[in-house]
Amino acid sequence: MAVAGIMVLAGGLRFWNLENQSVWLDELASVANLDAPAYCGNLYGMQINCPTHTMGPLYYCLQYHAARLFSLDVYGLRVLNVALGLLCVLAVFEAGRWLCGWSCGLLAALCVSIRPPVYLY
Repeated sequence: MAVAGIMVLAGGLRFWNLENQSVWLDELASVANLDAPAYCGNLYGMQINCPTHTMGPLYYCLQYHAARLFSLDVYGLRVLNVALGLLCVLAVFEAGRWLCGWSCGLLAALCVSIRPPVYLY
């Protein structure tokens, strides 16, 4: 039950004010390429528009399909990052629980869920 509460807190912090945050350069390049008819076109567009971007192709594959599922704007793009952030909270909980016990896992997950650099950037 405590893990569910931490996940709700983490989700609330990550979704709060999500659409009002400024757009970063890599997000702008990603949104510009999400209207490609196929995933390969998205990758090719990222290489042209943002050649110094170093994200791997798996992220762009997930991003392309998440944008199709949610929306082709910046908010739809950021939903994938929120989902990955929530998975990170769960992974930290499991690692802490495995290494030090249940309470350590809860404390570590709580720290990851409320730390501003983790959910703001």
